[in-house]
Amino acid sequence: MSKISTNFLILGVVLITTVSLAISGCTGQPTTTPGDTHASPTATAGTPTAPAGTGDDNVPSGVTTENGVTTMSGSSDASFPFHSEEGGYKLVFRSKGNALTDVKPVASSGIGISMYSSFGASAADSSWNEMSRIEHWYSDDDETWEIKATGPFEVKIIRLPESATTDSVPATYSGKGWQVAGPFNLDAGSATFKFDFAGSACAVELMNGTDGRSETFLFTNAGGEKQYNVPAAGAYYVQVNTNRDNSWTMTIEQ
Repeated sequence: MSKISTNFLILGVVLITTVSLAISGCTGQPTTTPGDTHASPTATAGTPTAPAGTGDDNVPSGVTTENGVTTMSGSSDASFPFHSEEGGYKLVFRSKGNALTDVKPVASSGIGISMYSSFGASAADSSWNEMSRIEHWYSDDDETWEIKATGPFEVKIIRLPESATTDSVPATYSGKGWQVAGPFNLDAGSATFKFDFAGSACAVELMNGTDGRSETFLFTNAGGEKQYNVPAAGAYYVQVNTNRDNSWTMTIEQ
């Protein structure tokens, strides 16, 4: 089975969740209070990367690749070639306001699936919105990434493992909307996840920081506390899928 067609089957569940989040409105109060939010280190999920170009409204159109990071940028509808390799990726989508409306990788077979949800993209800085996610590609392919936009945007495709400082635990991350928190190091064995969530619909997964695969679903629809037996030491992420207006805090202890 090709990479994109396999992703289509897996992402169908996620996209259904996204649609239900958009319809639900997602209001409510946190159901739990996380642990010490001053634990070291403390980080904020979805910290924006600097947009391409000089100034928010001057985003050059094109694609560049450097140190395992491919950046696609522009200010209107565009399509870019991308040679994918089997493995894990972190995807970061940024746009001026709601300018970005769709990002769809299309395989050489012609099959494509949207990777971006405007319902999950939350305010980052300087009137830019941001969404991030972790994915696993199941085969090599020469793809075309089709992007729909009415203004400045930037899409980053980051090959895992990410070239970034890996946090130690305990660690606390705060964010809004559909964002990825991490990477953070975990040892093999029991780990505790405390999720404080201001909303009524969410899907929270523990993601492998090397191959981009989902390890387990931690929470659905509500916050709480959960213990999980980590199978192997290494880098991990937490992926929170929820509406852009929903605030959340995740504390990880081991």
